[in-house]
Parts: sequence; structure tokens; C-alpha cells
Amino acid sequence: MNIGIVLFIIGVILYIIGNIADAGILYVVATFVLAFSLIFK
Repeated sequence: MNIGIVLFIIGVILYIIGNIADAGILYVVATFVLAFSLIFK
């Protein structure tokens, strides 16, 4: 399974959750996902 696709799906889910909950949490998660993707690039 492609890690990029997995991160994309997770990002979309977290984006939806972020809109429902708090946008602040979304930015933190997005930063973590970005760092995670760079590490496993």
C-alpha cells in the first residue's frame, strides 16, 4: 500500500473532523502528517 495514499486518506478524514471540531487541532495534525511524510519519504 502506498504511504502517500494512506496519508492522503488520513488527511481527508482529519480535515473533516477538524471542520466539525476545532480548526486549531487540524493545523497541529497537518504539521505532524507533513513531518511524518518527510521522514518516510
